[in-house]
Amino acid sequence: MNIGIILATVDAENVWDVFRFANKAIEEGHKVRIFLLGRGVDILKIDDPKFKDKIREEMETFDEYGGELIACGTCIKLREEEWGYCPIGTMDDMLDVVMWADKLLVFSM
Repeated sequence: MNIGIILATVDAENVWDVFRFANKAIEEGHKVRIFLLGRGVDILKIDDPKFKDKIREEMETFDEYGGELIACGTCIKLREEEWGYCPIGTMDDMLDVVMWADKLLVFSM
């Protein structure tokens, strides 16, 4: 199954749960694509002492497993920041994730 995830939050526990779920899905043979939207592009800034290292570990595992992570380019430009963690995408890329997915999950706050 193809699982698409729109991640639009920086709530540390939610972000950690998203990547834990994505990794479990990949382990079970599913394909997962995550599109970072809005505040989601700020996940690298999460500094919660309880979750910061856990999030990084899950993100590294997601990358090692071959999960696809795309960040909204407009959202990054609005923050006037450099980005080099994953590919930058557009609304076309987000639409591709939505159309590709058999199931779509949205996490926002």
